[in-house]
Amino acid sequence: SPVRRLADWNHERLLDLAAEHDTPLYVLDPDRVAQNYRRFDAAFPDAEVMYAAKAHTGREVLSTVLEAGADIECAARGELQRAIEAGADPNTLQYTAVNPPDADLDYAVELAADNPGLTITGGATDTFDRLASRGYDGRVAIRVNPGIGTGHHEKVATGKDAKFGIPAERVPALADDLRERFELVGIHAHVGSGVLSDGVEKHARALGEVAALAREVGDDDLEFVDFGGGFGVPYREDEPPLDIEAVAETVREAIGDLEATPKFEPGRYVVADTEVILTTVNTVKET
Repeated sequence: SPVRRLADWNHERLLDLAAEHDTPLYVLDPDRVAQNYRRFDAAFPDAEVMYAAKAHTGREVLSTVLEAGADIECAARGELQRAIEAGADPNTLQYTAVNPPDADLDYAVELAADNPGLTITGGATDTFDRLASRGYDGRVAIRVNPGIGTGHHEKVATGKDAKFGIPAERVPALADDLRERFELVGIHAHVGSGVLSDGVEKHARALGEVAALAREVGDDDLEFVDFGGGFGVPYREDEPPLDIEAVAETVREAIGDLEATPKFEPGRYVVADTEVILTTVNTVKET
């Protein structure tokens, strides 16, 4: 099933677990984590599908997606550490540094010194300057801002927000500069969050803009173009789940041909229906 509703959980089993461990209690189904990842991965056979750790950094979740074949995308130092503790090879990690604290950047640079496969994505020119000042000359990607945002609410339309990414018109010149100082391996964008069926066309158009920008920069000289995540799940019973195969077809048409490998990094899509929290009612207040 493309989505697990609350009614689909084994309620007797949940009651047994609550009795055994008391409440509040988080109950995770790792098999469902693996199923969701594999369904998404199968829909995008020509792409590399990473897992966005920010969605859930539990050890069991991270080790499950690693076993299912995912690499992990991290947005903070703690996520890098937790991914490594769960068994990730640091050389496979992608660190998306959004205005990172100095200590986070120090950690990433030290990690890359022994693990040159680590990729650091910068969303502001000063991040690259700060990397260079630390002697870093390794793998980098540019987080771009295509000027288009999508998602279930304007608060999560990150492709439109000046806080995230380099404005598209500045990217070609920046790419030329970075190629002099680092190993430029990719273009990255995350244009929105919680995209459901009615938002897929707009989301796909935004991804098409990112692909066009990558071709302008020279996608034949890049390893990957990372289109982020943002694929939503239906929280309400009356919302239909995404038809991920149809979504993938729409996205492929919008992206067109690329020399570089497309990447996607679902987070919420992988974990949102894999866990419940059990609590006990202690009072019924009649009003």
